[in-house]
Amino acid sequence: MRIPTYRTLLATLCTASLWAAALPGAAQGTAPDIQVTGNNVVIANGDTTPSPADYTDFGDRSLSAGTHYGMYKITNTGDADLVLSGISITGTHASDFSYSGTFYSFPVTLVPNASGMVYIEFQPTAIGTRNATLTINSNDADAGVYSFDLKGEGIEPEISVTGNGVDIPHNSYYPSLTNHTHFGYPATPGGNVVRTYTISNSGVTDLKIFQISLNSTVGTPIPFTIGGISLPTVIPPSSSTTFTITYAPMSVGQNGTFSGEISISNNDFDEQFFRFRIQGSAATEINLQGNGIDIADGDLTPSPADHTDFGVAVNGSEQVVAAFTIQSVGSAPLKINSIEKSSGNPGAFVISGITTPLIIPAGASHTFNVTFVPNGIGVRTTNIVLWNDDINEATYEFALRGVGIAAGGLDTAYHPNANRAVHTTVEQPDGKVLAGGAFVTVGGSSQVRVVRTLADGTVDPTFNAAITWPGATDVASVYVSTLVVLPDGKILVGGNFTRTDNVVQNRLARLNSDGSRDSSFTPEANGGIVHALCLQPDGKILVGGHFTNISGTTRTRLARLHANGTLDTGFTPTANGMVHGMALQPDGKVIIVGRFSTVNGTTRNRIARLNSNGTLDTGFSIPANNNVYAVALQPDGKIVIGGAFTTVNGVTRTRLARLNANGTLDTGFTATANDPVYGLTLQADGKILVSGDFNQLNSTAIGYCGRLNSDGTLDSGFNAGASSDVLGSHLKADGRVIIGGEFTSVQSTARGRIAMLNNNLATESLTVTDALTRVEWLRGGSSPEASRVIFELSTDGGSTWSSLGNGTRITDGWELTGLSLTSGQIRARAFTPSGKLGSSAGLVESIVTF
Repeated sequence: MRIPTYRTLLATLCTASLWAAALPGAAQGTAPDIQVTGNNVVIANGDTTPSPADYTDFGDRSLSAGTHYGMYKITNTGDADLVLSGISITGTHASDFSYSGTFYSFPVTLVPNASGMVYIEFQPTAIGTRNATLTINSNDADAGVYSFDLKGEGIEPEISVTGNGVDIPHNSYYPSLTNHTHFGYPATPGGNVVRTYTISNSGVTDLKIFQISLNSTVGTPIPFTIGGISLPTVIPPSSSTTFTITYAPMSVGQNGTFSGEISISNNDFDEQFFRFRIQGSAATEINLQGNGIDIADGDLTPSPADHTDFGVAVNGSEQVVAAFTIQSVGSAPLKINSIEKSSGNPGAFVISGITTPLIIPAGASHTFNVTFVPNGIGVRTTNIVLWNDDINEATYEFALRGVGIAAGGLDTAYHPNANRAVHTTVEQPDGKVLAGGAFVTVGGSSQVRVVRTLADGTVDPTFNAAITWPGATDVASVYVSTLVVLPDGKILVGGNFTRTDNVVQNRLARLNSDGSRDSSFTPEANGGIVHALCLQPDGKILVGGHFTNISGTTRTRLARLHANGTLDTGFTPTANGMVHGMALQPDGKVIIVGRFSTVNGTTRNRIARLNSNGTLDTGFSIPANNNVYAVALQPDGKIVIGGAFTTVNGVTRTRLARLNANGTLDTGFTATANDPVYGLTLQADGKILVSGDFNQLNSTAIGYCGRLNSDGTLDSGFNAGASSDVLGSHLKADGRVIIGGEFTSVQSTARGRIAMLNNNLATESLTVTDALTRVEWLRGGSSPEASRVIFELSTDGGSTWSSLGNGTRITDGWELTGLSLTSGQIRARAFTPSGKLGSSAGLVESIVTF
């Protein structure tokens, strides 16, 4: 539809038709006849179907874009004067349509063939269809009330704004975190918070954005910045655009609330200034860490990772200290009003290193300690509450946990239950425990002489080994006496058997990690049992026992194999009696103990030392008067022995003794046992686990397994309390003690020949130091003492490892120097001797990322 200009309207008003209508003394005919046209199209009287063709449908018109005109021509087509008495607009939306034209007052007379113009302005006041009726009253006899309908559409752009996908109402004066009109608190001092807002046009015409401004601000300096949009801009219907507001408290320590009003100037008729309020606060914010790990407010699940779980500590004699760091991560100083313990066993936890009230500047931190001092046996808990001025976390609370134990107390969760004697136990790097012995069932399932248990003591279903001697008349004499965990996950096995997986394999075997026979390893020991196995750094394997040949070659109770199981022909020592145990020194020399009286044809009563090539170390000569079953090498080079003897070098030593590194008797070590000692296991703190057939240590009642202090005095806090022989013990990486033997109960609780005992805290720390040139592994407490440590490197997240070398012993640990590291992971692995006669070795590990 064409919209006439003002000048066009004036011109039309001056037409000849109009003047004809006004002539005085017009002729009088028989009858007038009214006709109305729009756009030269006749509009019928009573027309209820407005159309753009005759200008009765005004089409779309914006509420804010000015008026729209419809022009209608009234003509007298009769032969008598037509007298117009009035024009009116009625209907639902009559106010949206207004009349103007050539007729300023009524009545008006149109002579025949004369005409005049009527102009209707359409100015919608609302969105949607607007309807009205135009009525022309005249003296036309049959159309004296001439009417027709008018219609137009009110259209408008429609602005809406969202933040975080949530609607922001126009004139919203209550900032909300939900729709991002409230910016909350910066995560770090001076940190920025950027919010993105979406302006949408849900109308049917273009939305024009002229300006976005920030007004009515509160706070100085103003921390809000508008960005992310170029203005002015046009948003088509059903489209949107975005802009951002950045909130940045201007300085560390600025506190309080900042606000302002956002005004979006636009062409939406009823929301021409879309306004909403924004707010942000620069305030205190607390965070807490343990061991460098965040501890959430309300965290009631203690974890060893963040040091909120202190693990175990011996009641009455041991403490565990953990450090916690309070961080002030807001934009204002943090005030700690008080710190307190609530609920549980607060007396078991001692707070130190903090005095309240305490002010921690923004961006700073304060570290305090909590010491776990068990005040009873069992789980001890409490909650720590930090009262502070962080308005969201004013009572920052987290839980602590520790377990008070008696050293040597039974771990009630571990109960594999073997049906016959367990001779040896060792731990794998993954924490699983291997056990060897005479049993054929464990936990009610078939496990023939070697079993692997999970951490909870249940049988590992992925491991299945079968060590047998078909036709043996005394099944109890068929057993595994020694196990060695290899770095590649395979397992060396020695004992008294003739089959592995029903394949002939006399007394020596190597198992794959799943317990199946390694068919590439085929040495055989003939003539007697294999009691002891020892892995050298070069991969060769020392073998001791009662055998007389290896794979058909004479080897009298001592031999050495290559890593592939073939015989080392250059190593030919002999012993005239059984070798029960052996220990490898760092210099490659080998200490052997047993029932022999000569070695290499030279008198050596039950104790001897071989050079690395198998020849006798003639400078080492100290006799025992009866069998020596167990040997353990201390870090200082001293040698602890146990057995059935009552004198060593002619000096009374009742079944326990310690030798100096040169083979002389350590006169300061005078521990005693009233019956044979079968096993010795060393802790990193120097204490010595002793197991055997005795029921007294140092004349004190001990149930077959006890512990000595490093000087040989009795550690009276540790007593296994087994019902019968304990053939050997093994220390897990966490310090707990696995014992195996012939007992059926421990501390009056049923335990079928294998059990786990609690222990003092085991500590270890693996670090990369000295500008990435040195690795240090410190080990203490009840950690198992290591006979050897290897260090390895991974640069692919632990998928593969390459050897860096063997560690060198230092005070309280091991080190490797001369490295040139960049980044990756270091793995430290320790070989841990244990078991019956000290003839087995587990493998424990620690990994650190650097």
